[in-house]
This record gives sequence, C-alpha cells and structure tokens, in this order.
Amino acid sequence: MGTNQPLIFIPGLFGSMGDEIIPGTGDFSFGPAGMVYNEFIYKLESIGYKRDENLFICFYNWKKECAYNAQKYLSETIRNVKRATGSQKVDIIAHSLGGLVSRSYICSKQYGNDVNKLILIGCPNAGATDAYYAWAEGKVPERNGSRPFLHHIILEGFLTVYFHNNSSMKEQIHEEFKSIHELLPSYGFGKYLYYLDENHIMKYISYNNLKYKNSFLDRLNQMNGIYLKKGINSHLICGTGNATGKSLQLDKVVFDEVGNITEYGKVKGKINSLDGDGTVLRNSAEAMSGKRYCVENANHSGLIMSSFDIITKILTGDVRGRHIKSRIRDKDYLGIVILGKGRINLKINQRTCILKSKIEMKDLYYFEKGNVKWIIIEINKKHKQILNYFSFPDEQIEVIISRQDRLEKFVMNTSKKGYLKIY
Repeated sequence: MGTNQPLIFIPGLFGSMGDEIIPGTGDFSFGPAGMVYNEFIYKLESIGYKRDENLFICFYNWKKECAYNAQKYLSETIRNVKRATGSQKVDIIAHSLGGLVSRSYICSKQYGNDVNKLILIGCPNAGATDAYYAWAEGKVPERNGSRPFLHHIILEGFLTVYFHNNSSMKEQIHEEFKSIHELLPSYGFGKYLYYLDENHIMKYISYNNLKYKNSFLDRLNQMNGIYLKKGINSHLICGTGNATGKSLQLDKVVFDEVGNITEYGKVKGKINSLDGDGTVLRNSAEAMSGKRYCVENANHSGLIMSSFDIITKILTGDVRGRHIKSRIRDKDYLGIVILGKGRINLKINQRTCILKSKIEMKDLYYFEKGNVKWIIIEINKKHKQILNYFSFPDEQIEVIISRQDRLEKFVMNTSKKGYLKIY
C-alpha cells in the first residue's frame, strides 16, 4: 500500500507502560495492552508500513493531563517524525484517551499545521461514566455485563498494584491521575447522574449542579469546527452492541434550604445502553466533527482490530463502507494479582513459565513490585492453566483472579506448596 504521510499511533489509557508510570517497568512499551496493540502494529506493517521508518508510536504518561502529554510527547514525536522522514504532515491513529491527547495538540497554540488524517477509535469525546467511579469514589468501575474486556482486567490489576496498602485511593487519584478527571462526562454527554425522590421518581442532576465537571472536554468541544478549518480529515470509529454505562444512580442527594446540593451519595445502580463498546457510548465517540463509522459487536479493547478494514480504507482514501459487523472473535483473558512472599510459576497454553522480574509475551504479561505480582494471560480454552505456588515460612499468599464473570480470592496456607487451577 502506498503511503503519502508517515503514520503515528497513539495508544489509550494503560497503553503506555514504563518507569514514569510504575517505577521498575523500564523503557516505554505497550505493557499488558500489547496483547492488543502489538497485533495492530503487525497488521499495519502487513499493508506497507514499517516501524521507525514511516510508522511511529507515541507513548506518553497517561496519568497526567492531555495538554501536558500533547506538548511533551506528541508534539515532540511529530517534530522527530518530520525531521526523520522529510514529510511536512503526518497521519494519526489514536485509540481511546490517545484521541483526546491528539485533539488537545491540534487545538493548542503550539499546533504546527502538520496533521493530515486524524483517525479516532473509541475516543470518549464527550466523556464516559466509568471515570466517575474512580474520580468521585476512588474505586474500580462496575463491570458492564459478564465479560471483562482486556482494558477492564488491566484496570483492576493496575489499581491493585499501584494502590496496594493505600487506604486513600481517591485522594491519590486526584493528586496523581489528572487524566481521569478529563474523562468524566462533559456537558455534551448529557445528564447522567440521578437519584430517586421520596416518591421514587427519577430525578436527574443538571450539569451545572454537578460537583465534578469536565472543563477540559467542554473547552475542547467548543472548538469542533477547527479541524475542518485546519484542513484535517477527521474520522470517528465507534463500537456498539456492548452494555455501556449511560446513567448512574446515587443512593442519596442532600439539599440545603435554597435547593443547592450539599452532599452526593454513592453510586448504587447503573443504566446501560447497548449503543456503545462497553466503555464509550456511540454518542460520545461521535461528539465531534468528522466522518463516522460504526462496528457492531465490537468492545472497547477489541475495536481497534475489528475496525482494521475501515482504517485501511481511510488510509487509502476508500471510505465507502461506514457500517460493518465485527468479524473478530473476542479473546478471553484472565487477570491475576498475587500478594505475599513466595515463589510461583505458571503452566499456560501447554508451556511452563518461570515468573520473575518482567515478562511481555503475546499471551502473557508479568510484572512484580515488592510483594505484589501482576499477571495477565490470554486464554486458550483447549488447555488448562495452572498456577504453582510455594509460600515462604510464616507467610501467606493471597491470589485475586479476575475471570469473565467474577472476581475470586484465595489465601494460600503458610509454608505450603501446591497448585491452583485457574482455568
């Protein structure tokens, strides 16, 4: 395939892993998200792109604000790509949060008139309700349906590793994870928080009365016409067919004498819509100007591969088909977090893996930090998956397994050798 401009790929939340994210993880890589992103890079190479020649990856510190990442990482990547290739413009493919980083760069004063095509995949252009759980309550979002998609398993594992033995998770998220605030539903998302009054009637809270607003997306979405004015061909790809958070029910809302809200309760319920990818609603992914494409039955992490035919057509200028059904079968994953001192190994997919330090493979991610070990496995249903363990004297091992339909916890006896069938 002939390519006129070099291509930059920007991963989404949790798609960059390195010492700036978790000390000890080394240079930037996809980390556990490589189980999806590496395959995508291979597919791009199969149609004519070549890594570090006309295909580049922009890793970034997704814990920080999009404007920071746009200037420190994306702007620098574009300058380096232009210098290396001699091209004056680049094409960008961005997944999820990476799309907001690219939009932040284009809408900034530092924009260098150097983006030709902008392809956003599952980008929460109006925000997502999942962010409310983390920002308002400091907890992992509830699962939407029975299947935990890869990004949700990564989220569960990352938060356990990062906040192990930390009781002030909400405060630390506010201090260190500014990007979560920029993923909250914006004004364009519509009303999404509600409560039941004394007559059990649903009452939605207006955006102006919310405790947490998304001023970043509100400003960004006021500049929706800027892409066309700057000659950028914008393309928005969304997924549908997965239960996606549309509204959240609070257990209580307290008002003062003049009707102002003085206390927000906890989330106790959710209204889902199938018009989304499990994380981002279609209306949110399409909440900016650009050509729109929809992939049925594609979840948030799988959307990037399910939409590859569309992406190829966009890159080659053939954009006639804008609505397709996913032909990519969802893969099955397991997330495992192990707390405590001891030795472990895994028998997965007909091979035994000795786990130590850091491992990144096609079907296995492993990282350890102190007494916390983090494992993600792509499951082959034809084979058993066995965890062998040996806890040290006077120690015990706690194992947390994130399965398709539930979380399970096991505590291994002290000074005991054994195994646990995890699939």
